[in-house]
Amino acid sequence: MMKPRYFINILFVLAFFLSCNPANKRPVAFKFGIVSYLEPESQDSEKYFETNTLKSGKLTVEKNAADIPAILFSYRDSSYFGIDYDSEDLIRFAPQETTLKETGRLHLDKERVWRKTSSWFAWVAKDTLLIGSSMSGKHFEYCLISTRKMELLRKGHLDIPLPGKNLNYGGIYGRLQGDKLYIAYTIYDYWNPAKPAPSDTTYLATISYPEMKTESISKDARATFPGGYLLSWEFGLAYQNQVYFVTQTGGRTREHPWSPNAVFRIKNNQQQIDPSYFFKLADKKTEEAYGLYDLGEGLAITKIIRKVDIDETMDYLNKNVVEYYLTDLIKNKKTKLLLPKDILDFRRNILRIGNEIYIAIYDPARKCSVVWVIDKNTLKATEGLTIPGHAVQLFKH
Repeated sequence: MMKPRYFINILFVLAFFLSCNPANKRPVAFKFGIVSYLEPESQDSEKYFETNTLKSGKLTVEKNAADIPAILFSYRDSSYFGIDYDSEDLIRFAPQETTLKETGRLHLDKERVWRKTSSWFAWVAKDTLLIGSSMSGKHFEYCLISTRKMELLRKGHLDIPLPGKNLNYGGIYGRLQGDKLYIAYTIYDYWNPAKPAPSDTTYLATISYPEMKTESISKDARATFPGGYLLSWEFGLAYQNQVYFVTQTGGRTREHPWSPNAVFRIKNNQQQIDPSYFFKLADKKTEEAYGLYDLGEGLAITKIIRKVDIDETMDYLNKNVVEYYLTDLIKNKKTKLLLPKDILDFRRNILRIGNEIYIAIYDPARKCSVVWVIDKNTLKATEGLTIPGHAVQLFKH
């Protein structure tokens, strides 16, 4: 029989080796992930940060912190998902404090099944992702992907009429709601920036899911250019089984002579845009509205720019011109938040947790971003966490 003293020694040695094995170490679970663009005079790159609070403190750039090689669009089940900047592969990442470790990759054929521009995504199950693209505005494709195995389950072509010679689909919005996939779009001449959309119309294709069969295509001429361009851009939401999405006819997308920035609604299980609902976000003559960032309860944040602040296109990229508005889609009401102006970026630099809204705003004087904490009920704003560079995305883990 083994003596107790030897048995204890063996347990001690075994515990020592197990504790030294990195595979058995549990990673620290931080509550938030942040993507920030560092200034050109620094490294001209995007870095990843993690933190347990957005209310206070100051983050710093770790030495040898790796660049993020992809544009992230979703965090789900402890993993980030993004599109590789160069190959346009779909990549799965695991967060690791100051970096993201690649844990899976799926090559998507850019010529046949996928292009990241004018695209959308939807989670149809815990580990099943549906993504779609207008293939640079020429025809609609979709892919169904297992994100656990990083395998392509299904791909196909959506039966939507082609845009016509020398024309493109534009302003794409895709939303899976129940057993219906809604694709909103317009038609325009992509290669002629001076020419507005030849169709002053928003088209809505209603497609059955999972059959992926087009049931109907309806039209609404009250506004055009619905949605936007990229997976990481948020411009619609669902509340009480009704879908809301914004038309974005501002100078940063495609200027239109009369079409307003407005919100459309699709009622539950319907196949057309609700003719009784039309919420104007900007007056068009003096303002432009971008994005519809979901806060829940029929509330959203919209980024609004006053035209007087724009003299040339680069002002959208280099000047703090964005004002933030709390938008109530049920009451058709928008309220300006008393915050500093920000640089326009289409990604989600906004979170809501309980009665607090968090918005990361870039401060050019300090070359850093400050997370502003806003009380949802009083709209009182206070300064929170400071982040190096221009923080363009906030994620809740």
